[in-house]
Amino acid sequence: MYSKRLVVLLTCTIAIVGIGGYIVYQDGGLRDRSAAKVESINTFSWQNRQSCQFISGQESPNDFCNLGSSEQRTLSVALIGDSYSNSYSMMMQAYEAAEPKAPAFIQMAIGQCPSLLNFGPPICQQMTNAVFDYIQSHRNIKVVILAANWTLYANGFNYPGLSESANSFKTKFEKTIAAYQQMGKKVIVFLPPPQGSDPKACVARSIQFSKQGNAENCNLPLSKANQQEGNYRQIILPILEKMHVSIFDPFIYFCNETECKIIDGAKILSLDGGHMSRYGTQFLVERGKEKIDALLLQ
Repeated sequence: MYSKRLVVLLTCTIAIVGIGGYIVYQDGGLRDRSAAKVESINTFSWQNRQSCQFISGQESPNDFCNLGSSEQRTLSVALIGDSYSNSYSMMMQAYEAAEPKAPAFIQMAIGQCPSLLNFGPPICQQMTNAVFDYIQSHRNIKVVILAANWTLYANGFNYPGLSESANSFKTKFEKTIAAYQQMGKKVIVFLPPPQGSDPKACVARSIQFSKQGNAENCNLPLSKANQQEGNYRQIILPILEKMHVSIFDPFIYFCNETECKIIDGAKILSLDGGHMSRYGTQFLVERGKEKIDALLLQ
């Protein structure tokens, strides 16, 4: 009798374990374990931010520079703008890893200063002028990439004690591009990535993970992304078209008809809801390499 009870007990135990395993499998794995994996491989700290002392002569807490590959190879691309250009420096590094013919670059910027001539307070103008002089003195630089959070400035921007109007932005944006073109440089403008997400929510324990390892309700609705960027495209794109300036638009690669991708498997593509993470820039290179080739290799 005892042995029969034991057999029944073992049989029931095996059945329960099997059913539980099947449920976990159908549910895409242990949710907490998935969330822990996401949390373990992502970081929300700046990974490419360096001092701008090499260009400005002094360090600033608002520095967002990166020497890129300028010390290893002959420099040919200058990536400038605000802190968004520092995020794009990771894309340039990912592109160099994927493309043997990728040009060497240097990235120079300080935060909330879009590298437009005569734009912003003295600290911005000093940095912009230093960058301009650096590019002018390096004849081997063939390409100037302007990368900034254009939605922040296009309708005017208020610095402490100084206000730049929308008309001021348009005028200085156009004059800056013209100055580099007159210098003989090819100018390219990088647009900002989709904004308005909450990437840290993607590692929250409460988020449920699907069978594909993606966090449900983590990606950014396209309607919110469009609302966040406002009307800056209507302001700058006609200027760029008139001046024959090419653009790189990350929206094409991050967004579909309904949402913008913020998490790819366990990799979170946004650093803080605006700037891209290293995974985000790698994602762009994987999907946008053909466009980057056309911009930088031709």
